[in-house]
Amino acid sequence: MSRPELFKFTTAFLLSLGLFAAGGTGRSQSLQGVSICVDPGHGPGNRNQGPTGLHEHTINLQVALELREYLRAAGADTVILTRINTNPSLSQREDIANRAGVDWFHSIHHNAEHGSARYTLLLYEELANHKPQWPGQADVMSRIMAEEIYRALRTEYWRVYGDYTFYGIPSRLGVLNDLTMPGEL
Repeated sequence: MSRPELFKFTTAFLLSLGLFAAGGTGRSQSLQGVSICVDPGHGPGNRNQGPTGLHEHTINLQVALELREYLRAAGADTVILTRINTNPSLSQREDIANRAGVDWFHSIHHNAEHGSARYTLLLYEELANHKPQWPGQADVMSRIMAEEIYRALRTEYWRVYGDYTFYGIPSRLGVLNDLTMPGEL
């Protein structure tokens, strides 16, 4: 994706996210010709739940379905990894996105265990040398998205890290490590 295309995509995608977070129904810049894979994070069987008992996989799927509608309304071609509560493996998630040939991969997660997580965190794929796998794309987009999500949701703060920096070597985010396109979680 060229820089002008990345800028167009970033602007429109963030407008879509901002409309979603604010509950708006306005129109964003056209995403015609852009394809996005929306991954609703964990599936059933994942025990992550917040203090109200709401499971992460449930809210991830709800947000993914809403985001898909906003992106489609903006003209994006959208691939959603699941429309029901299924749990594809990390490699299956990557394979679906890679086979679809999308321009961007977006994995949705909500971390609120024990009610103490009140921040925005975005992670992108990083090489072992702590350089972005997709320099000027996933790292830049993650920073822009984190700040916009932080503003829209009014979280306490926002952070962006490469997966190696966040988790340490040799760990990384499995859902990002075999993608053939930039993406974030």
